Order: sequence, then C-alpha cells, then structure tokens
Amino acid sequence: MIAWFQRHPYVDTDEAKPVHIGGVAGKRFSADFNVPKGYVDVNGGGCPAPCIPMFQLGGDLVIHALERGSADEFIVLDDVEGKAVILWLAAPPDEFDVFQPKVRKVLDTVEWKGA
Repeated sequence: MIAWFQRHPYVDTDEAKPVHIGGVAGKRFSADFNVPKGYVDVNGGGCPAPCIPMFQLGGDLVIHALERGSADEFIVLDDVEGKAVILWLAAPPDEFDVFQPKVRKVLDTVEWKGA
C-alpha cells in the first residue's frame, strides 16, 4: 500500500517512519495530493472537485482524496490479526498540528480484539 502512494503520479509522500499501534508494527507518512484540474474518478465516483479514488469500502462507495483540501497522514499496519489496516488522519491544514497529537493519544490506547 505504501508503494502505491509513493509511486502515484499525483501523490507526494514523505519518508515512511516506523510506528506501533496496539502492539502492531506499521509505517506512517504524510501525503500531499496534487490532482490536475479536470482529473476525475474514472469510475464515475461523483467528486465535486478533481479527486483521486483511494479506497472502495464496498459496493459503489469509494473514498476520494481531494487536492489540498486537508493535511493528511496515513498509518499502514500490515498484520492486525491477519488483516491490513489503514488509518487516514486528515484535518484542515491550519488545524492539523493541534489535531494530530490528540489522535496520537487515542491511538496509544488501541487494543486489537477480534479484528
């Protein structure tokens, strides 16, 4: 998953750094989305602005990344009871530095049970 972000032509990432959440090892990195004007979801996802389809949650529900709408950090955990887990932290750029430490405090309390 991290390689997909790093190789995507419209996503800039910083270096992935090790992280542990609930005793599970993973990597975290920041991402900036540089979506060209007019670029839309080729599957007809209905973005209101240029966007990149990111995750399909089931059926036709797709989560998209919009260009520079937020500051974004991703945490990728490869083995939570045999499943990959991706956490996407996003907030308005001027609020992210306040938001991120609060999220990290919550993540410090995570216990994986029956994932």
